[in-house]
Amino acid sequence: MDSRLLSIDLLQVVFNWEQKAKEESRDKMVTDDTTQSFTPLGYRENMVSYLVRISTLNNEIPGRNAIMARAIPVLQQMIGPNGWTDVAFGLRYFSKVLEGDLSSEALLSHAVASAKTLQIIAAEQEDAWYTANAATLEKLFNAPSNPAFTDDTAQSFTPSGYRENMVSYLVRISTLNNEIPGRNAIMARAIPVLQQMIGPNGWTDVAFGLRYFSKVLEGDLSSEALLSHAVASAKTLQIFAAAQDDAWYTANAATLEKLVRKGMTCEDAGLHDALYPIFDRLVRLFPLPKEEEEQTSELSDFHSFIHSAIGEGLRNTTTLRGVLLMLKSVVEVVPERIETFSQLLMKLLGKVLKEHTNAPLYAVLDSSARLLISILEICELSMGSLGEQRKWMLSSLVVMVEK
Repeated sequence: MDSRLLSIDLLQVVFNWEQKAKEESRDKMVTDDTTQSFTPLGYRENMVSYLVRISTLNNEIPGRNAIMARAIPVLQQMIGPNGWTDVAFGLRYFSKVLEGDLSSEALLSHAVASAKTLQIIAAEQEDAWYTANAATLEKLFNAPSNPAFTDDTAQSFTPSGYRENMVSYLVRISTLNNEIPGRNAIMARAIPVLQQMIGPNGWTDVAFGLRYFSKVLEGDLSSEALLSHAVASAKTLQIFAAAQDDAWYTANAATLEKLVRKGMTCEDAGLHDALYPIFDRLVRLFPLPKEEEEQTSELSDFHSFIHSAIGEGLRNTTTLRGVLLMLKSVVEVVPERIETFSQLLMKLLGKVLKEHTNAPLYAVLDSSARLLISILEICELSMGSLGEQRKWMLSSLVVMVEK
């Protein structure tokens, strides 16, 4: 390793010397053609070639990271716009690696390092270089690399199957539970990459099976470990769903509504926060009908679930945060739906208000204050449909002001 590091330092010295000599020559009005000859062209090409080779070492080479950390910046300087712009490097060097066998970990590591180095070289080039090397680049990346190609063509840089596998892998490691060592560090790296890949400017044609989330979000949540896994899965699902349009929601509504049920009717705020945006989008696309209306749509079970979950939650004062979030979405779309729940909602308002106002000042609970705010927001959205229950709401507001 020491000899490689020394060679890199020597190349840096040669390059820096030539750059300094160029500056001095310009002051003396020497032409650029003359300055290029400070280091013979053959030597410059050999130096660049050497740096490329040691920048593509695989993981098995001792000290690889230290070597690459020294080699890459020097390579960027040499082939950059202020460097040796006349040096031509043969792309055939990368063909053997990137078009060859990737079946082992070592071969794959070598290919990844080579691709990164090729990216550095390509980033410094102009359109003419892309045009001249289009045939070779097409073989290396499975698509023309000229930036002028259309978006449809650009989608094939990475084959569809590879893209789906990459997204699937990121989804899996983004849903690790708390028992996995280093989970937070893994998620901090994985989530932003996943957001880029599936966002509007990413791989919009990648289809990911929602059934992956079914086992966790529709399964048992009785233990801390299972609940933690469910929260991680719900957050990842929300990231994936947030990048989709209404057509996707409509096509996947039957699956999505099953995925949000259990999380919205449990006590965990983390699940509420992750799944509520999906629930809200579904309710906006498929508004809740009256309970007595006959339904024939594929979401009739979902609508029945909403009616029963909200009714039972208000009646038994259980899982109130999730229940109130669901009711808020319902009345935002169809304010008249409050009629079914208004009496139960006012009873809940009176109960929570009584507990809140009777508590000692040092023991006033944030949870009751948040519940009161949620109830009042729902009342505000559906004020015109509260009917006789409006007077109970006004009475409660008077008590709040007085207390």
